[in-house]
Amino acid sequence: MHSGIIYVEVISVYKQRGTPNVTLRLSPEVRHQIEFVAREENKTMADIIREAIKAYLETKQNRPG
Repeated sequence: MHSGIIYVEVISVYKQRGTPNVTLRLSPEVRHQIEFVAREENKTMADIIREAIKAYLETKQNRPG
């Protein structure tokens, strides 16, 4: 993956059976990158996105200030 800008737009958030669902838009390039990683790791796109968000939030929590 490269360090370019990633376009993500949250469209909606709704709750179904206790778990919130988030609908978002991804640029075609980012979507293809996520699909590639998901195939390589035998995971779903949702798994990859959840892991990425979790990792991002952990870096924010560990940052001083």
